[in-house]
Amino acid sequence: MGVKELPVREEVLESIDPAPKLGKILQVFEGREHEDTNTKILSDPREFFKRTFITRNMIELFEKVLDGFEGKGKRVFALHSFYGGGKTHMILALLHAFRDPDALLDREVVKDLDNKTRARLEEVVKRIKGIKVKVVPFAGEISEFSGSPLNPTSVGSHSYRTLWGYLAHKLGKFEEYAEADRTLTAPQQDAIKKMFKGERVLFIFDEVFDYLINFVGGEYRSYAMTVINFMEYFISAVSESSSVAVIALPVDTSGQMDYRYQALSEGELDKLNRSLWNALKNHAEFIEPVSYTHIRA
Repeated sequence: MGVKELPVREEVLESIDPAPKLGKILQVFEGREHEDTNTKILSDPREFFKRTFITRNMIELFEKVLDGFEGKGKRVFALHSFYGGGKTHMILALLHAFRDPDALLDREVVKDLDNKTRARLEEVVKRIKGIKVKVVPFAGEISEFSGSPLNPTSVGSHSYRTLWGYLAHKLGKFEEYAEADRTLTAPQQDAIKKMFKGERVLFIFDEVFDYLINFVGGEYRSYAMTVINFMEYFISAVSESSSVAVIALPVDTSGQMDYRYQALSEGELDKLNRSLWNALKNHAEFIEPVSYTHIRA
Protein backbone atom coordinates (compact mmCIF):
# COMPACT_ATOMS: atom_id res chain seq x y z
CA MET A 1 0.00 0.00 0.00
CA GLY A 2 1.43 3.37 -0.98
CA VAL A 3 1.42 6.31 1.36
CA LYS A 4 -1.13 8.11 -0.83
CA GLU A 5 -3.56 5.23 -0.30
CA LEU A 6 -3.53 5.49 3.50
CA PRO A 7 -6.76 6.96 4.91
CA VAL A 8 -6.36 10.14 6.94
CA ARG A 9 -7.98 9.97 10.35
CA GLU A 10 -10.53 12.66 11.09
CA GLU A 11 -8.64 14.02 14.10
CA VAL A 12 -5.55 14.71 11.96
CA LEU A 13 -7.56 17.37 10.14
CA GLU A 14 -8.39 19.08 13.43
CA SER A 15 -6.05 21.42 15.29
CA ILE A 16 -5.12 18.97 18.05
CA ASP A 17 -2.14 18.85 20.35
CA PRO A 18 -0.55 15.49 19.54
CA ALA A 19 1.38 15.31 22.82
CA PRO A 20 -0.48 13.15 25.35
CA LYS A 21 -1.16 14.68 28.78
CA LEU A 22 -1.38 11.96 31.42
CA GLY A 23 -3.06 14.20 33.99
CA LYS A 24 -5.99 14.98 31.70
CA ILE A 25 -6.38 11.30 30.86
CA LEU A 26 -6.43 10.37 34.55
CA GLN A 27 -9.21 12.92 35.04
CA VAL A 28 -11.21 11.13 32.35
CA PHE A 29 -10.62 7.83 34.17
CA GLU A 30 -12.21 9.44 37.22
CA GLY A 31 -15.32 10.43 35.31
CA ARG A 32 -14.55 13.99 34.24
CA GLU A 33 -15.06 14.91 30.62
CA HIS A 34 -12.64 16.76 28.35
CA GLU A 35 -13.72 18.32 25.10
CA ASP A 36 -10.41 18.10 23.24
CA THR A 37 -10.28 15.26 20.73
CA ASN A 38 -6.79 14.12 21.67
CA THR A 39 -7.67 13.45 25.31
CA LYS A 40 -10.88 11.65 24.33
CA ILE A 41 -8.99 9.34 21.98
CA LEU A 42 -6.01 8.64 24.19
CA SER A 43 -8.14 7.92 27.28
CA ASP A 44 -10.00 5.14 25.44
CA PRO A 45 -7.81 2.00 25.48
CA ARG A 46 -9.13 0.57 22.21
CA GLU A 47 -8.92 3.86 20.33
CA PHE A 48 -5.45 4.39 21.78
CA PHE A 49 -4.13 1.01 20.63
CA LYS A 50 -5.79 1.34 17.22
CA ARG A 51 -3.57 4.38 16.66
CA THR A 52 -0.46 2.87 18.23
CA PHE A 53 2.25 1.02 16.34
CA ILE A 54 3.18 -1.89 18.61
CA THR A 55 6.98 -1.76 18.75
CA ARG A 56 9.40 -4.36 20.05
CA ASN A 57 10.32 -1.98 22.88
CA MET A 58 6.68 -1.73 23.94
CA ILE A 59 6.13 -5.48 24.09
CA GLU A 60 9.44 -5.93 25.90
CA LEU A 61 8.38 -3.38 28.52
CA PHE A 62 5.11 -5.25 29.09
CA GLU A 63 7.05 -8.50 29.45
CA LYS A 64 9.72 -7.05 31.74
CA VAL A 65 7.15 -5.44 34.03
CA LEU A 66 5.37 -8.79 34.29
CA ASP A 67 8.70 -10.53 34.95
CA GLY A 68 9.24 -8.03 37.78
CA PHE A 69 5.90 -8.91 39.34
CA GLU A 70 6.79 -12.59 39.03
CA GLY A 71 10.20 -12.08 40.69
CA LYS A 72 12.20 -12.85 37.56
CA GLY A 73 13.87 -9.53 36.82
CA LYS A 74 14.20 -5.85 37.69
CA ARG A 75 11.35 -4.12 39.48
CA VAL A 76 12.30 -0.54 38.58
CA PHE A 77 12.42 0.78 35.01
CA ALA A 78 13.52 4.20 33.76
CA LEU A 79 12.07 5.37 30.45
CA HIS A 80 14.44 7.97 29.07
CA SER A 81 14.32 10.26 26.04
CA PHE A 82 14.16 13.93 25.22
CA TYR A 83 10.88 15.70 24.43
CA GLY A 84 8.86 13.85 21.78
CA GLY A 85 10.67 10.56 22.34
CA GLY A 86 7.55 8.58 23.26
CA LYS A 87 7.81 8.38 27.06
CA THR A 88 4.22 9.37 27.86
CA HIS A 89 2.87 7.27 24.99
CA MET A 90 4.72 4.23 26.36
CA ILE A 91 3.39 4.96 29.84
CA LEU A 92 -0.15 5.21 28.48
CA ALA A 93 0.30 1.88 26.70
CA LEU A 94 1.33 0.30 30.00
CA LEU A 95 -1.51 1.97 31.89
CA HIS A 96 -4.14 0.86 29.37
CA ALA A 97 -2.71 -2.66 29.15
CA PHE A 98 -3.03 -3.22 32.90
CA ARG A 99 -6.42 -1.51 33.19
CA ASP A 100 -7.98 -3.20 30.15
CA PRO A 101 -5.74 -5.98 28.77
CA ASP A 102 -8.35 -7.17 26.26
CA ALA A 103 -7.91 -3.87 24.39
CA LEU A 104 -4.52 -5.18 23.21
CA LEU A 105 -6.27 -7.97 21.30
CA ASP A 106 -9.01 -5.87 19.74
CA ARG A 107 -9.52 -6.99 16.14
CA GLU A 108 -8.59 -3.56 14.79
CA VAL A 109 -5.41 -3.54 16.89
CA VAL A 110 -4.01 -6.92 15.86
CA LYS A 111 -5.23 -7.18 12.27
CA ASP A 112 -1.92 -6.04 10.73
CA LEU A 113 0.42 -7.72 13.20
CA ASP A 114 2.56 -10.70 12.21
CA ASN A 115 1.89 -14.02 13.93
CA LYS A 116 4.90 -13.80 16.24
CA THR A 117 3.97 -10.34 17.55
CA ARG A 118 0.34 -11.33 17.98
CA ALA A 119 1.34 -14.44 19.93
CA ARG A 120 3.52 -12.36 22.25
CA LEU A 121 0.63 -9.95 22.89
CA GLU A 122 -1.71 -12.84 23.61
CA GLU A 123 0.77 -14.16 26.17
CA VAL A 124 1.12 -10.68 27.73
CA VAL A 125 -2.67 -10.42 28.10
CA LYS A 126 -2.84 -13.88 29.64
CA ARG A 127 -0.14 -13.00 32.18
CA ILE A 128 -1.74 -9.66 33.12
CA LYS A 129 -5.05 -11.38 33.74
CA GLY A 130 -3.30 -13.96 35.90
CA ILE A 131 -2.11 -11.48 38.53
CA LYS A 132 -3.87 -8.94 40.69
CA VAL A 133 -2.19 -5.54 40.36
CA LYS A 134 -3.16 -2.13 41.67
CA VAL A 135 -2.11 0.71 39.35
CA VAL A 136 -0.99 4.01 40.93
CA PRO A 137 -0.11 6.69 38.35
CA PHE A 138 1.72 9.95 39.07
CA ALA A 139 1.23 12.93 36.73
CA GLY A 140 3.53 15.75 37.77
CA GLU A 141 1.69 18.45 35.87
CA ILE A 142 -1.49 18.19 37.99
CA SER A 143 -1.39 18.43 41.81
CA GLU A 144 -4.28 16.04 42.45
CA PHE A 145 -2.24 13.27 40.80
CA SER A 146 1.07 14.16 42.43
CA GLY A 147 0.58 16.00 45.72
CA SER A 148 1.80 19.60 46.09
CA PRO A 149 2.36 21.95 49.03
CA LEU A 150 1.51 24.78 46.63
CA ASN A 151 -1.97 23.37 46.06
CA PRO A 152 -3.04 20.69 48.58
CA THR A 153 -5.76 18.31 47.39
CA SER A 154 -8.77 17.80 49.67
CA VAL A 155 -10.39 14.37 49.56
CA GLY A 156 -13.12 13.71 52.08
CA SER A 157 -11.69 13.64 55.60
CA HIS A 158 -8.14 14.66 54.70
CA SER A 159 -5.95 16.53 52.24
CA TYR A 160 -2.53 15.60 50.88
CA ARG A 161 0.27 18.00 49.95
CA THR A 162 3.27 15.78 49.17
CA LEU A 163 4.25 13.03 46.79
CA TRP A 164 4.27 10.47 49.61
CA GLY A 165 0.94 11.75 50.91
CA TYR A 166 -0.54 11.22 47.45
CA LEU A 167 0.83 7.68 47.14
CA ALA A 168 -0.37 6.78 50.65
CA HIS A 169 -3.81 8.20 49.79
CA LYS A 170 -4.03 6.10 46.61
CA LEU A 171 -3.11 3.00 48.61
CA GLY A 172 -5.66 3.73 51.33
CA LYS A 173 -3.03 4.33 54.02
CA PHE A 174 -2.92 8.11 54.31
CA GLU A 175 -3.47 8.26 58.07
CA GLU A 176 -0.23 6.35 58.66
CA TYR A 177 1.70 9.01 56.72
CA ALA A 178 -0.36 12.09 57.61
CA GLU A 179 2.32 13.59 59.85
CA ALA A 180 5.04 13.11 57.24
CA ASP A 181 2.74 14.76 54.72
CA ARG A 182 1.93 17.67 57.04
CA THR A 183 5.58 18.37 57.87
CA LEU A 184 6.90 17.74 54.32
CA THR A 185 9.20 15.08 55.78
CA ALA A 186 10.08 12.12 53.57
CA PRO A 187 9.39 8.71 55.17
CA GLN A 188 12.41 6.45 55.58
CA GLN A 189 12.84 3.33 53.46
CA ASP A 190 11.38 0.94 56.05
CA ALA A 191 8.26 3.12 56.35
CA ILE A 192 7.92 3.25 52.57
CA LYS A 193 8.09 -0.55 52.39
CA LYS A 194 5.11 -0.75 54.75
CA MET A 195 3.12 1.50 52.41
CA PHE A 196 2.74 -1.29 49.84
CA LYS A 197 3.70 -4.38 51.84
CA GLY A 198 1.75 -7.47 50.77
CA GLU A 199 0.46 -5.85 47.58
CA ARG A 200 1.43 -5.84 43.94
CA VAL A 201 1.40 -2.22 42.82
CA LEU A 202 2.37 -0.80 39.44
CA PHE A 203 3.68 2.71 40.11
CA ILE A 204 3.86 4.87 36.99
CA PHE A 205 5.60 8.26 37.11
CA ASP A 206 5.33 10.86 34.35
CA GLU A 207 6.45 14.52 34.22
CA VAL A 208 8.67 14.29 37.31
CA PHE A 209 10.72 17.30 36.19
CA ASP A 210 7.61 19.38 35.50
CA TYR A 211 6.67 18.62 39.09
CA LEU A 212 10.05 19.59 40.54
CA ILE A 213 10.33 22.82 38.54
CA ASN A 214 7.39 24.18 40.53
CA PHE A 215 9.52 24.17 43.68
CA VAL A 216 13.16 24.88 42.80
CA GLY A 217 14.20 28.46 43.46
CA GLY A 218 11.10 29.27 45.48
CA GLU A 219 9.57 28.92 48.93
CA TYR A 220 9.57 25.12 48.67
CA ARG A 221 13.03 24.62 47.19
CA SER A 222 13.97 22.39 50.14
CA TYR A 223 10.89 20.27 49.44
CA ALA A 224 12.24 19.59 45.93
CA MET A 225 15.36 18.01 47.45
CA THR A 226 13.19 16.10 49.92
CA VAL A 227 11.27 14.66 46.97
CA ILE A 228 14.53 13.34 45.53
CA ASN A 229 15.45 11.86 48.92
CA PHE A 230 12.05 10.16 49.00
CA MET A 231 12.50 8.82 45.46
CA GLU A 232 15.89 7.36 46.42
CA TYR A 233 14.29 5.51 49.36
CA PHE A 234 11.28 4.59 47.24
CA ILE A 235 13.36 3.10 44.41
CA SER A 236 15.27 0.95 46.90
CA ALA A 237 12.04 -0.12 48.61
CA VAL A 238 10.35 -1.12 45.35
CA SER A 239 13.38 -3.12 44.23
CA GLU A 240 12.98 -5.27 47.37
CA SER A 241 9.19 -5.63 47.15
CA SER A 242 6.47 -7.36 45.12
CA SER A 243 5.71 -4.12 43.26
CA VAL A 244 7.09 -2.46 40.12
CA ALA A 245 7.84 1.18 39.30
CA VAL A 246 8.20 2.77 35.86
CA ILE A 247 9.66 6.28 35.88
CA ALA A 248 9.83 8.52 32.79
CA LEU A 249 12.62 11.09 32.64
CA PRO A 250 13.52 13.64 29.91
CA VAL A 251 17.19 12.67 29.73
CA ASP A 252 19.52 10.93 27.30
CA THR A 253 21.46 7.72 27.88
CA SER A 254 24.09 9.58 29.94
CA GLY A 255 21.53 11.27 32.20
CA GLN A 256 21.86 14.67 30.51
CA MET A 257 18.63 16.68 30.80
CA ASP A 258 16.50 17.78 27.87
CA TYR A 259 17.54 21.26 26.73
CA ARG A 260 14.10 22.62 27.70
CA TYR A 261 14.93 22.18 31.39
CA GLN A 262 18.61 23.12 31.46
CA ALA A 263 18.10 26.89 31.66
CA LEU A 264 15.01 26.92 33.86
CA SER A 265 16.49 26.70 37.34
CA GLU A 266 20.11 27.94 37.24
CA GLY A 267 21.47 24.45 37.77
CA GLU A 268 19.25 23.42 40.70
CA LEU A 269 17.17 21.03 38.63
CA ASP A 270 20.29 19.47 37.14
CA LYS A 271 21.60 18.68 40.65
CA LEU A 272 18.28 17.00 41.49
CA ASN A 273 18.37 15.10 38.22
CA ARG A 274 21.88 13.80 38.89
CA SER A 275 20.88 12.55 42.34
CA LEU A 276 17.84 10.75 40.94
CA TRP A 277 19.83 9.35 38.00
CA ASN A 278 22.47 7.94 40.35
CA ALA A 279 19.79 6.28 42.48
CA LEU A 280 18.27 4.72 39.37
CA LYS A 281 21.63 3.45 38.13
CA ASN A 282 21.87 1.22 41.21
CA HIS A 283 18.46 -0.40 40.81
CA ALA A 284 16.76 0.28 37.47
CA GLU A 285 16.82 -1.02 33.94
CA PHE A 286 16.98 1.82 31.43
CA ILE A 287 14.67 1.65 28.41
CA GLU A 288 14.43 3.95 25.40
CA PRO A 289 10.75 4.15 24.35
CA VAL A 290 11.49 4.28 20.62
CA SER A 291 14.68 3.16 18.94
CA TYR A 292 15.31 3.20 15.20
CA THR A 293 16.42 -0.44 15.46
CA HIS A 294 13.10 -1.45 17.06
CA ILE A 295 10.55 0.21 14.82
CA ARG A 296 9.54 -3.20 13.51
CA ALA A 297 8.36 -5.41 16.38
